[in-house]
Amino acid sequence: MSYFGKNIRKIRNLKNLSQQAMAEVFELKRGALGAYEEGRSEPKIDTLIKFANYFGISIDDLLTKELTVNDLLKFRGDQVHSALIRQIPMTEIPYINTGNEVDYMNDSTKQGYVGDFPRIVLPVDNRDHKVLRSYQIDNLEMSKGDTGLYPGDVVIGELLQPEEFAFLESGTLVLLVTSHKMILRQLVKDDKGFLLKATDPNFKDIAVQDLNDFKEVWKIRHVLHKDIGSRASEIEDRIKFIESELRKLKDSL
Repeated sequence: MSYFGKNIRKIRNLKNLSQQAMAEVFELKRGALGAYEEGRSEPKIDTLIKFANYFGISIDDLLTKELTVNDLLKFRGDQVHSALIRQIPMTEIPYINTGNEVDYMNDSTKQGYVGDFPRIVLPVDNRDHKVLRSYQIDNLEMSKGDTGLYPGDVVIGELLQPEEFAFLESGTLVLLVTSHKMILRQLVKDDKGFLLKATDPNFKDIAVQDLNDFKEVWKIRHVLHKDIGSRASEIEDRIKFIESELRKLKDSL
């Protein structure tokens, strides 16, 4: 989902550090670091900030591009005087959740409609002045073990213009806005248009012919996971959902 794992593995190899040594620097378990490097897990925002501050690399660079050795040599390799620390800009991003998403869907075409929306402030480099939104997940459609997305996780999306739709790669995570629903799915191209695929197989694919039919299309740039240790309730919800579907199936027989 990001280049974080590849980049920290490259940094670690450049510094001749073992996984255990790097994990200890950031107060992580070696297994957690290994999961990041192998792309099986994405870091929480506080872990991202620790890596970014320690190595003087912006979160955008860590997440959205595969850094070369030459890139890494431009960054500082360990903690030095604060005057040398590369500053990571803070960005205010309008925040959408279950409490205000209906207002958002109703008013998204009105100028200045997000003026009263709450904001979250994150170390995200937005010097290109893209329109960003943060959205709190409230369902299990993109859940998958410890690596999926669960209620309480937050995604950061960049608004796409219609002329950019053709450049969307198959497999991109998108947030689509209609007049009555906000859909977070993986966009997969097929010969008839697109399929919006959930990670959880209990949810059916949604066929889409034209992205212009949606009020807004957001390409997800970042994912912020809440503490994975608090996900027991989401797993219980998933079990209840499966049980409910089984009961419906039994009643229909």
